[in-house]
Amino acid sequence: MLSCEWTAATDHPTVHIRHHVAEALHALGFAQDRIDDVVLAASELAANATEHAEGPYRLLLHNAGPTYLLECHDHSSTLPPVDPRPAPPTHDSPLSEPDADALLTQMGERGRGLAMLSHLSNGRLSAQTTPTGKKVLVTLIRDARKA
Repeated sequence: MLSCEWTAATDHPTVHIRHHVAEALHALGFAQDRIDDVVLAASELAANATEHAEGPYRLLLHNAGPTYLLECHDHSSTLPPVDPRPAPPTHDSPLSEPDADALLTQMGERGRGLAMLSHLSNGRLSAQTTPTGKKVLVTLIRDARKA
C-alpha cells in the first residue's frame, strides 16, 4: 500500500503524488498504459480534494491482485456528485467503452474530473462519509483488457 499526505500549504501536491504513484506501480510491474491511467486518476483525486475540500488530505493506493483501489481522504463531509453506475455503452456493442470525448463535450468547464474518473474506472467511483470527513474511492482493473 502507498500513502501520500499533504495540506493546503503543500507546494504542487499533484506533482508529488504522480511521482510516488508511478514509482510504486513500476515496482509492482504494471504496464505503462495502466500506470498512466492510475497516475491520472490519483492526480485528479488529489486536485479535486485540494480544490473543493478542507485538509489535511491523504491518498492511499491499495493493490488487490487484479484491481487496485485509490482512496482519497479529506476533512469535508460534503460528498461529490458521483454516479456509481457505469457509463452507458456506446456504438452497437454492449462491450465497448464509453466515448470520453463525447462525454466531456457534453459537460461544461467544471465537473470533468469526476466524469474522467468514472470513465477510467468504468463507473467504479464512489464516495462515503468518514468520522473525520469523507473518502472518494476509485477502483481500477490492473489489466484493462480483462475489464
